[in-house]
This record gives sequence, C-alpha cells and structure tokens, in this order.
Amino acid sequence: MKIVKITALLQLFIGVGAIPAGIGFIVDPSGKNLWMTTNLLINSPFETFLVPGIVLFSVIGVGSITGAFLSIKQSKNFHLFTIGLGCALIIWIVLQVYWIGFVSWLQPLYLGLGLVEALLGLALWRKKQEIITDAKM
Repeated sequence: MKIVKITALLQLFIGVGAIPAGIGFIVDPSGKNLWMTTNLLINSPFETFLVPGIVLFSVIGVGSITGAFLSIKQSKNFHLFTIGLGCALIIWIVLQVYWIGFVSWLQPLYLGLGLVEALLGLALWRKKQEIITDAKM
C-alpha cells in the first residue's frame, strides 16, 4: 500500500531528525552545542535540556524509527502506534511553543508533520476496519 510507504518515510524522517538533536541535548544539557540557551527554559519546568533531550531522543526519535519499522512490516497495530506518534509530536510541539515560545520555522513544520502522521494512522485504521467489516459480510 502506498499510504504505508508514505507513513514509514515520514516516520523515518522525523526519527532521523530527532535522534541526533536528542543526543545533542543529552550530551550537553546547556543546549550550547545546538545553538540554544537555557534562558529559553525560564517559563518551563526544566532548568536544562536534559529531560527534553531524553524525551526527544526516546519518544520522538526512537519511537518514530520503531514506528517506521512497524509500518513497513505492517505489524498488527502499527496504525494505532502511528496515531500515537503523531499525537506525541503534536503535544511535543505545543508544549515547546507554550514553554519557550515560537523560536523556529521548524516548530510549525513539525506540528504539521505530527498532524499528517496522526491522520495517516487514522486513515490506516479506518482501512483496516473496512477490511474487517467486508470480511464479516
């Protein structure tokens, strides 16, 4: 299915971007190596970028790579995992903008990608439901 390939490519794109950024924040929680400053975190619950880096690396990065693998394999519930990843990315960006403000064109881009990912997952889920319904008839 073409939609599965598009979903997997989107998840790979998101994961490949999130993993190095997450590692960068984990290695240097000050954010300096990624041209950030902890002054951005004044209105957030964090003093450094360590916790956001761990979340970015594990949930958005590794989660998206895992999602791509599950999508390619068309694992039993990959569509639900895709919806969850899309929602996680949307929440990530909304909280980021709430806490640090609008600081990059990447924020609306990734908000849009999260929305697309969630909608792709929903479309895949609906397709599965149609197949199940057709099989029962």
